[in-house]
Order: sequence, then C-alpha cells, then structure tokens
Amino acid sequence: MPFLPNFARDARGNVALTFSIVLIFLCLSVGVAIDYAVVVDRKRSTDQAVDQAALAATVAAMKAREEGRADWAERGREIATKIFNANLPSKTNYQIKSFEPELTFANNTVSATARYRAQSSTSFMQIFQKDFIPFDGEAQAVSVAPAYIDLHFLIDGSASMGIGADTPDQIKMVNSPTACAFACHQDTSRNPKAAHDVGAILRIDVIRNSIKTVITKLIAKKPRSGTVRVAFHIFSKEFTTLLPLTSDLSAVLTKADEVDMVNGVGGASYVTYALKKLAADLGTAGDGTSNATRSSFVIFLSDGIEDSANVDFSKAFFNKTRDTSKWTDTAALKLMGDKTYMQPFTAVGCATMKSKGHRVLAAQIKYVEPYGLEPLANDTKDVKDSKAFSREKVKFVQNELAAPIVNAFKACATTPATDYVIAKNSAEIGPMLSQILDGVILPQIARLAQ
Repeated sequence: MPFLPNFARDARGNVALTFSIVLIFLCLSVGVAIDYAVVVDRKRSTDQAVDQAALAATVAAMKAREEGRADWAERGREIATKIFNANLPSKTNYQIKSFEPELTFANNTVSATARYRAQSSTSFMQIFQKDFIPFDGEAQAVSVAPAYIDLHFLIDGSASMGIGADTPDQIKMVNSPTACAFACHQDTSRNPKAAHDVGAILRIDVIRNSIKTVITKLIAKKPRSGTVRVAFHIFSKEFTTLLPLTSDLSAVLTKADEVDMVNGVGGASYVTYALKKLAADLGTAGDGTSNATRSSFVIFLSDGIEDSANVDFSKAFFNKTRDTSKWTDTAALKLMGDKTYMQPFTAVGCATMKSKGHRVLAAQIKYVEPYGLEPLANDTKDVKDSKAFSREKVKFVQNELAAPIVNAFKACATTPATDYVIAKNSAEIGPMLSQILDGVILPQIARLAQ
C-alpha cells in the first residue's frame, strides 16, 4: 500500500500542528503571568496600606501617652487596624488572612511593627488546582515624642560686655567723645547710646542679636505648642530674671530686645553669685517626656571674670569693697591697683544645677584686650593712669586668669567635650550659640523605619 509510506514522508501541515501545541502552553503561560501580575499589584497596594497603618499607629499611640492614657498601645493597634482596612484594595477575589500590629515604647520613642498575611484568588492557575497565591508583608515605623524643654539663658550684663564688638568699633569709640573702648553704663558720656551714636557695635549687642537669631530659628522649627519654654536671666553685681519661663516664643523674641548691660553705675561682676542664685531658683528637671517632667537646659554666657569694682563717677572713686553676701574669695584673687579685686568664677552653682538634672551649656566669651591702651604724648595724667591700670588688668587676665577660667567653664558644663564652647571674638558668638543649641529642640517625628 503506497499510501502509508507517502503519509510518513509528507511534511505538509507540521507548522500548524506545532503551533497548535505551542499555543496551548503559551496561553497557559500568559494566564499564569496574569495571575501573578494581579498578585503583585495587590501586594503593592497592601504594602502601602500597612505602611500607612504603622505610621498612624505610632502617632496615635504617642498622642495617647501624652494624654496619660494607660491603653496607649491598644489605641495604636485600634487606629492601625482602621487605617489598614480603609486603604486596602478591592477585596474581590482577595482575602486578608491576618493583620498584627505591635507597639513598644523606649527612649522617648513609640515603635510599631505591622505584619499581614493575605491571598489572592487565581483564574488561569485553577487548571493546575492552584486556587490561591499567598503573600505577606511588614512595615515598621517610629514616632519620636516632642521634647518638653525649658531653656534658661544666663547672660553676663556686666561692664566687660560693653566693649566695642571688634577693633573697628573700639577705634570709633576711642576717637569719639567717649574716649574709651568700653560703654560701661557709668555716666552719660560712656553709655551704649553714646557708642551707638558714633556707629559702634558693642559685644552685648552681638549677644542680643545672636539670641534673637537663635529664637527666630527655634520659631521656624514650629515646635508643638507649649513644648518649649524660654527664660532670660541677666547679671552683673545683681541677678535679675528679665523674662520668666514662657512658651510664647513671639513674646520671647520681643523681650530679647531688652537684653543689655545692667546696674548702671557700678560695673561689678559677681558671676559665682549669679550661678548660685539661678541654681537655687530652679526646681528639679525631668526627662522631657511630658509637661510634668520637662527637661531643662541652662545656657551660661559670660567671660567668667569676677570683678568687685563699683565706680561712682559723681565722687570720682573706685569702691573695691566686695559684697561678702555675694562674693567668695578664691585662691586666684588679686587686688588691682587698689581699685578692684579680680578672680575667676567658681562652678559651685553649676554643680547644684546639674545635681537637679539640668544640663548646663557653658559658653565662654573670651575676654579681649581693648584698643587704645598704649600711652600717647598728649595724654593727661589721669588718662595715663587709667591706661596703665587697664593694662595691668589685661595682663593679669591673660597671664593668671585665662587657664583657671577655662577650667571653671569646663567644670560648669555637664559634658565638657560637648557642652563647653568658646567664642574667641565677637564674630564667633552667633555660631557658638547655634552650635550649643543644635539638636536641643526635638520636634515630633513620625517616619517609616523599614
């Protein structure tokens, strides 16, 4: 029979047959790909829902903690479940098998971990008796509590802060009717207004403007209402609270304009007394996790030099007598020209503040040699004597007080490596303040951790 051999040798129709067989597998592959594409899309949507749920859980739990609620974790889980369900994709042919949010609190931070298991129904894969494709996911989020903090600025307002901010300012003052590099609030010819009238900027002006800049930056951070309070304290021979603690930061910015030298006639500087007085006035600080347990920072701004001189120009004399109720002699005490006693401050008050839980940020504003102390041919005897006295003071500060003052500032700071800073000139005062306050304000932050 010639038919069978011919049939075996006939190749016509092979392409169609092969294509038919391949088409079957191609359709199955496309069907499986479609099923998996649906799963990928649903997993992406579910992952977004679990991210939102974890974030919402930390915020809700933190708010509940701030309200003093013992069920803060339960509240977080409740909100997480609501947010998760509200943001799920269509549940047609799609099931959530489990959703488990967990919350913990440590180091002033609420942490949330939300896990889910789900499955997506298949269409084409049912041919292979694969009715569902399982998938799962997890999200982690943290919410850092807003720190409840108090900022106490303790500002040196003594005569040494009346020096011209920089040499050009001092030159303007020396060459003006003031004839002095200091605007000491001592008489009408040597006060800040007289210095400002000739275009000079004083060191106290730089301190004031630097504080205003820091407060402006603080306002820009938009801390939660009531979380940050600020107070201004200023001293020379006396200690004065210029602004009690307030959370009205706009009022703080306005009050900063009043930061100036104090105690008009006088000029004495009782640094140790001011530290002790503030330490006595302060209560016990907390960890900053609530309004009742506020953390506290003391920003201490001074050159660290104690000077007993009380100047009375109406009687033309220096009264060198120390007020023993506010002054304690140190080993470095020295009488300068029978006019004033000088010595470094001691950190006793700082130790008291630290024992009460306050963090002390010690900012040294280095004492600088004023311009114009060299004698001139046309100087009167009084001027020559005054310059000689000033040179003696500068030499004593530079040679005998410089090291003890640095040591006192370091002893005052809570952690010397990070909490002691120095401004060697007026230009460094602003950056110094920004440096010591950087990171102190901790706004509430909610973010995904994974």
